[in-house]
Amino acid sequence: MFLEVGFMLQNKKHNWYDNDFSYGSARPMVQVQPSEPLPFYPRSCGCFSYNRGFRRVENGAHKPMVHLFWGISGSGSFETVHGKFCFCGGDFFYLLPFESWTIVSAGSPWRYRWLTFDGVFAQAFMEAYGIPRHPIAAGKCPEDLFEEFEQGLHCRTTGEWRNMIALVCRILAYARDRNESERHSRKILTDAQDFCRILHGNPDFNVNSLAEHLNLNRVSLFRIFRSELGVTPSDYIADLRCSHALELLRYTELPLREIVSQCGFSDQAYFCRCMKKRFEKTPSALRNGDGG
Repeated sequence: MFLEVGFMLQNKKHNWYDNDFSYGSARPMVQVQPSEPLPFYPRSCGCFSYNRGFRRVENGAHKPMVHLFWGISGSGSFETVHGKFCFCGGDFFYLLPFESWTIVSAGSPWRYRWLTFDGVFAQAFMEAYGIPRHPIAAGKCPEDLFEEFEQGLHCRTTGEWRNMIALVCRILAYARDRNESERHSRKILTDAQDFCRILHGNPDFNVNSLAEHLNLNRVSLFRIFRSELGVTPSDYIADLRCSHALELLRYTELPLREIVSQCGFSDQAYFCRCMKKRFEKTPSALRNGDGG
């Protein structure tokens, strides 16, 4: 059984609160860890909102806990022994016990969620995730998980403490998995773009063959292109072909049938339709320098 939690940071003003939208909660007597054997112990949680230009310096000698930060909106910077990093909405960042830091708000308001946990194994637990020591793009902050963690600080059961440990694991899983997913998507997109640049001159090259080259289904390929570039794979291939054709029209004297062949169009009529759609001019007008 744990000590009753009731100390509310928002009821005790601190000089590092920039405005009334910052708040937090902590377990009572945070210097004393519960006696229940657990991997780590939830310590505090809240949300900070800083106006532009706000600066805060924290001495790590008095911070024996792991800090997790997840950006909600705005932007600012963290400066630690590992360097100075921009931190924006959708970013995830963490600090290990006894690390000092300085923050400066660049956008108003700069808002982020935070929580802390401590204990003998807290640092080893955090390091085991292998997350880089700089902010990573993690997507929208799972504020519901932070809120549930904060509410747990006001309970006094062992079961709730265990649930809060599970919440930390879920938050870290969100941060890590989303970052790895985005990195994987960008790698697929880069490979796809390379294939398109190399193969767009082949009239048999299309979305199906691109997906086959990437060992990926069409739905996943479509989703990545729409998410990363805002266009479909078919449109991207067509844009490459049209851009290549425009260059040949302007800087060579190749006949249209040869340009059609080199740029991967199935026939001249389709070529003319695509060029007119993208440049609002016929191939002949584009060759003569009329618009485009």
